[in-house]
Amino acid sequence: MLSETKAAGVSQKQARPLELAPDRHPEPQLNTTMLWCMNAPSPYNADLFRELTKHFNLHVSYVNRLLTTTPWASALTLGYRCRFYRRVCGVDFETLNRAIMNRHSIFLLNVWQDPTTILIVLCRIACRAPFWVWNDTPFRNKNRHPLKAYLRAVFLRWLLSRADRVLGTGPSATEELQYMGARAARTVNFPYFINPSSYSVARNINVHRFLSSGRLESIKGYDIALRALARIKERRKLQFIYEIAGAGSQLIPLSQLADSLGLSENVRWLGFLQPQELNCFYSEGGIFLHPARFEPYGVVILEAMASGLPVVASKATAAAIDRIRDRKNGYLFETESVEDLILVIERMLDSTNLDDVSKAARLTAEEWPLSRAVEILQTLVAAT
Repeated sequence: MLSETKAAGVSQKQARPLELAPDRHPEPQLNTTMLWCMNAPSPYNADLFRELTKHFNLHVSYVNRLLTTTPWASALTLGYRCRFYRRVCGVDFETLNRAIMNRHSIFLLNVWQDPTTILIVLCRIACRAPFWVWNDTPFRNKNRHPLKAYLRAVFLRWLLSRADRVLGTGPSATEELQYMGARAARTVNFPYFINPSSYSVARNINVHRFLSSGRLESIKGYDIALRALARIKERRKLQFIYEIAGAGSQLIPLSQLADSLGLSENVRWLGFLQPQELNCFYSEGGIFLHPARFEPYGVVILEAMASGLPVVASKATAAAIDRIRDRKNGYLFETESVEDLILVIERMLDSTNLDDVSKAARLTAEEWPLSRAVEILQTLVAAT
């Protein structure tokens, strides 16, 4: 994904993305060819592509078959046309040829770090064919060699400034991408989309059950949640279960931390869950915690809200900033602040309106169905 530091001198006015007024009753545009390059299949993007296939002549090319961090076992390539890269000398010539021969198509890239995509962009710029970029919120603080960081910044500024559209996943992404070189008039909010009807609303809000889902890595901040819950347990003598779905390199350190905090009997490590297992996980109810130090978007926030769960998320979570109205349909806390997380959780425990928050979370999810993604893209295509 794209990443770089903010450039100086960009005004707040420049940081506003293009405002769209999509047609609420879109007509199929099957004569419009859309070529989409993605890193690897995922459940939410598979649902999006199945919906887009009803309206566009869609072809998806995947760079990788599977990411080790997300070993999905579901059939994620059914219901739409897709293929995986077959490289010769590092280049997938079939995808390259299709992008060159279909000059009037929309070429949309979600990953640029491979020779194939770079060649496609260069060729399409040369023949004045449109290309779009779709990206999460860039991670500006990632450690890189200074020379690599400089060359990367120069290349990305060149790439983003020439893209016909830059689609960012939420306001955080659109603002950061503009600082990196994207033109404000060409920047659009295009977040991740899920199908709310695929998620069952939780049967009850069990305030004695906390849950999280995501990779077990330091950036996800699970240690922050563990420290906060340990303090709450001590202060309130609270009996609770904290279930964490996910796998990653921090499993052992986090398990050791939980033990040292006296939470060995409170925390359950569920491992990586497949989509249907996640649906059941959410539907059992509880309070969803997402204490990330940084989250480029966070589809789990959308899933939890669709399940009617009260969500507590850090202000470094792009999806939370995008969707949560604090204390209305969820809760926000200051990133990396154990004390603020304790304050928010205790406020929730004493609250009498969790049912209202739950209902509002589900209603928010229903405002962002897959059809809304179609409407946004159709509006963009019509303006191209």
